[in-house]
Parts: sequence; C-alpha cells; structure tokens
Amino acid sequence: MKKQIYGILLFVLIIIISILVVVAPAFLSEHTAAVKAEQELNLPLILNDDKNIQLIFFGYSTCVDVCIPRLKKLSQLYNSLDKKIKDQVGILFIDISVPADPQQPSKYVRSFNPDFKGLYLNKTAVREYIQAFRVFSSRSLVNKAEYNHSSYLYLVEKKGQKKWLRYIYKTAPYPLEKIKDNIKELIGETS
Repeated sequence: MKKQIYGILLFVLIIIISILVVVAPAFLSEHTAAVKAEQELNLPLILNDDKNIQLIFFGYSTCVDVCIPRLKKLSQLYNSLDKKIKDQVGILFIDISVPADPQQPSKYVRSFNPDFKGLYLNKTAVREYIQAFRVFSSRSLVNKAEYNHSSYLYLVEKKGQKKWLRYIYKTAPYPLEKIKDNIKELIGETS
C-alpha cells in the first residue's frame, strides 16, 4: 500500500514539475528578461578594462550544458553589432572553477570569438566576484569536476573612472534585441 501511495505522489510531483517547466516561460516577458540595476562595482579587474560597455558571463571552461549555448549567443550578438558600437563593447568570461592552467579561460572563450576575454581568478577573487554579482555557483554532487551555476548575463557601463552594473539578463535564451537596445542607449549617453 505504501509503495502505491509513494508511486502516486511521485507521479503527481512529476506532473506538477512538468507543468511548471512548460508554463513558467510564458510568464517571463521583456520586463522580467532584463532587470535594471544601479550598482557601483569596485572590482579591480573590472575597473582596468578600457571598454565603455562590458557584458560579463560567469561559467567554467569545461562546461558544456550552459556555457556553450550562452557563449554562442553572445558571439552572435557581438558579431551583429556595428563596428562603431563593437569598438566600445567587451565580452568578459569569468571562470568560476579556478582551472589549473591560467590561460584556460582565455583559450576557451576565444574559441567562440577571438575578441572575447577570459578571466582567470584565484579562489579568493572568484568568491569576491561571485558575491559582488550575486552569482549562484556550487560544485555538482554527482561530478566534482562540474559546477552548477546561474547563467545570467551582466551589462556593466563605464562612467568616468567608475563601473556600474546596469542590467542583469536572467532568461534563456538571452533577449538579444533588448541587449542591443540597452547597449545603444548607454553608448548614446556615453558618446
């Protein structure tokens, strides 16, 4: 009798999760796809970049499930920008895994686009950046070489000597046209 009840409960749970997976994206609109933020960033490696706009993505160099499709979309977005705008926009990949080879993040992200930058950080700096951007990250319980992580995209604007987090894109796939519009809007303000 208990097995039958557990079976029914499991079946109901699977149905509820399936419905949520199908229905939840319908509630996401342009308004929730991009969250406007106004946060000053005092992170040294972010401050040293010369681009007016940076799109920042956190992942790890051996990720296949999340990072590859997101970085392909970022390359598509970057390649669609006019040269004048592209010269002011940088794409930064921050590796959360602290790989053994410090060049690995750059090699990985440049396989998607040679203009992209990969950033290697030590464990302390990774923690600092993860906290500043509120990135979800944890080692996989199944495979310790893998990480579970959020796939948000962060748009950072340079204003004078300061960098400001302006938008967080939370939906997948990324709203590429919305991102382009936000970039154009900000560059119009900074040009």
